[in-house]
Amino acid sequence: MSSLRPFTDLDQLREHVPAAAYPIVVNFLRRNPVQVRIVKPRLTKLGDYRSASGGRPHTG
Repeated sequence: MSSLRPFTDLDQLREHVPAAAYPIVVNFLRRNPVQVRIVKPRLTKLGDYRSASGGRPHTG
């Protein structure tokens, strides 16, 4: 069983979003629900996204 609790109170988001952006973000999140998981920071950079090179697209 997960110890994660769903974050449903959008007012708590206010302290993390610029004041001018808050109404836009809240409107977006109400139309497009998301699940956010807060995790510990990673210890290495292993797995960082790297753009495609040599004119070839990413595979896999």
